[in-house]
Amino acid sequence: MQNPSKRGFTLRELIMTIAIIAVISTASIVAVGNYITVARRTSDNKTLQTINEAIDRYRLLGGDMNAFTTGKPFPRLINTLATAFTSEGRLQQVWQGNKNLAAVTVSANGNRNNYHLTRFNTSNTEGPAGTNVPVTDTTMYVAIAEGGNAAYSSDGVTWTASALPNSSNWRLVAYGADRFIALSNTSQATGAYSTDGITWQSLALPVSGQWVELLYGNNMFVAISSSEQIIYSTNGIAWQTTTAATPGNGNGLTYGDGIFVSVPYNSSTGKYSEDGATWTTFNLPSTRTWNGAAYGNGIFAATTQTINGAYSYNGIDWSELIFPVNFIREVTFGNGNFYFYATTSTSVRVTADLTNWAAISLPANVSILRYHHGKFMGVSSNTTTGFLSGDGNSWTTFSLPSTSNWKDIAYRP
Repeated sequence: MQNPSKRGFTLRELIMTIAIIAVISTASIVAVGNYITVARRTSDNKTLQTINEAIDRYRLLGGDMNAFTTGKPFPRLINTLATAFTSEGRLQQVWQGNKNLAAVTVSANGNRNNYHLTRFNTSNTEGPAGTNVPVTDTTMYVAIAEGGNAAYSSDGVTWTASALPNSSNWRLVAYGADRFIALSNTSQATGAYSTDGITWQSLALPVSGQWVELLYGNNMFVAISSSEQIIYSTNGIAWQTTTAATPGNGNGLTYGDGIFVSVPYNSSTGKYSEDGATWTTFNLPSTRTWNGAAYGNGIFAATTQTINGAYSYNGIDWSELIFPVNFIREVTFGNGNFYFYATTSTSVRVTADLTNWAAISLPANVSILRYHHGKFMGVSSNTTTGFLSGDGNSWTTFSLPSTSNWKDIAYRP
């Protein structure tokens, strides 16, 4: 007699089991696919929402929403935001801005040079021919000099001369809010701005000042003068004066850890601000001619014209710092290191922690050394020589169009 406990599966039962497993697997795959689609759609909608909000802010700040209708790329807002798109080409959304409709198409290979904008009229039909404009990488370097001389370069190697609005002693240039801003150290209530780094226009400042430092941080420009003024602007065009607890001559400025820090000329009283508008004083170790300031690796550092400096971990409480050599005048931070240098010299002292120091040499005497968006940049006074570096160790020189008293350099990535 056959033992029923040892009975195996029949062919019919095996087929039915396999069929059930196949149905469940198919349903699971479909469900997972739906979840992925929903997740992608949610991500795309959030990206579109971010772009809409950024465009609204750009418009409110006075940005030209119709720049691409004249054969120019849409302002660099899109060039920046384009990186938020996926590389699969599935985002092809439409938004309304300044009474026009525009669409962004992302190429399948994700190449930034293949992003395109198309302008539509209010009836949602494509606009005139030529309004479909590729958004390209428009890297730009800008250098300025006393006397109104300026220069620009798209690659940092070949430079072309340009001119600022007047022949003042222009000293400062910075990039932010989709434009370059230039200020002079001649007592005047005007500056200059450029959206392309080539053509400059005058802008009105709320006060006259001999401007000694300008930077862009926390989504705003802040400038200080040697005669007690601090001004700020979110777009570089409309400027306001600040509220300072105790006005004083400024001479160095930096931004880090959520605050702006200004060190003074011939004083022991500095100032800091969280918003660029309202400032509070702090005490430095001594009364000196403080020149430069920088922030990096969780440390604020300030320089004088002697072997003495200062450091702080919060920008408010400061301690004395002794440099390894005398006449350290300026400092910048980049690529994980502080770079301390004396103007009109090639010698630089490099440190990450203000304890261990190394010496490097620049290819020419430095007037100013800046670090922006992964690039070190420097210019020299009364020469045509400038220099660039990606790591702060290997430097490439370039020739500016004229022998001028070059004062500052800025970079748009």
